[in-house]
Amino acid sequence: MKKKNKKINFFKPTISKKDLTTVLECLVEENFCHDAFVRQLTSDFNQYYANHVRTFLTSSPSAALYLIFKLIDLKEKQEVILSPLTNAYVVRLLRYFKAVPVFCDLKKNELSMDERDLKDKITAKTKVVIVNHHFGIPHPWENLDLLGKEILILEDVTNGLGSRSGSHLLGSRGKFAFFSLDFDKIITAVKGGGIIAQKHDHAKLTHILNPKNCLEDKMNLLPLDFKLNDLNAALASSELSLIDKFIARRREIADYYRHSIDKSSHSPFSFPKDVFYNHSFFPFFTSKPLSRMKSIFAKHHVEVKEITEGTAYETQLSELEQKKLKNLHHLRRNLLLIPLYPTLKKEEIERIGKLITLSG
Repeated sequence: MKKKNKKINFFKPTISKKDLTTVLECLVEENFCHDAFVRQLTSDFNQYYANHVRTFLTSSPSAALYLIFKLIDLKEKQEVILSPLTNAYVVRLLRYFKAVPVFCDLKKNELSMDERDLKDKITAKTKVVIVNHHFGIPHPWENLDLLGKEILILEDVTNGLGSRSGSHLLGSRGKFAFFSLDFDKIITAVKGGGIIAQKHDHAKLTHILNPKNCLEDKMNLLPLDFKLNDLNAALASSELSLIDKFIARRREIADYYRHSIDKSSHSPFSFPKDVFYNHSFFPFFTSKPLSRMKSIFAKHHVEVKEITEGTAYETQLSELEQKKLKNLHHLRRNLLLIPLYPTLKKEEIERIGKLITLSG
């Protein structure tokens, strides 16, 4: 009897023996729950960014963004320009602040914002542009030169840890950046997030992250503890120490996929020049309808995704609003995401590569 292929999930957390040992050490430490591991992880992140910025760890990426909106004093009816591929929680937060999300179309066959559409969307009410490094692929910074100094740039690096644009790590160039440590990210704390801030905002962030200050704070913060806990920090600290190893493995797998694409009628996704991509995902252009491709992969027990799944485009925009974003409306019909993570086994990688070749 032929053995049935085990399902390959779209993502699987990378939890190593070293991670488990670090978490165990945290549990038996006498100062557990006294932020020792949070302080260590904060220091590790600052060193990872060569101390050019300051990192503040939070309980989730949405908590990080909430604090950023408070810090920049985002007000009712102010406009925030962002990509429609933004995670849906970003739009929900904007609406909580009664700000206005303004969706910018993407460039043709790319994942960065279209400069012409971005320019057209800027008004006197524009407060912020959120730069999304979709799937960890760096957004070209030169495309943002048209923004005036009065418009703040926030970087969304929820999938971007470890990617570089030139000599700059993603998250180090905007006024603020926010990232995710959730289970499906490059490094994980199972649940968590963080803020990357320029050094001059250090004191203000330190103050508002202290839960004792929330009730009496003039910023009218929700009376919640936004900080990451020690157990999650211990796991993420171990993961961060392995990030270069994780990315190297991801790049090896991506090279295998690209060779498979070369043997097919599909097309590789073209990355911007002068970037180092962490390969948090692997997008490629299909030569067959997306529904057909998903069916082929599903038949062989491989989970794949469309680029709009779980995004604001899918959950927050009407069909009419979607069609107005012409470039993305076209892009979503041809771009497919396939599993890519360090713990994929050799036979799983080969199965995916074979499906890419045979399906094209």
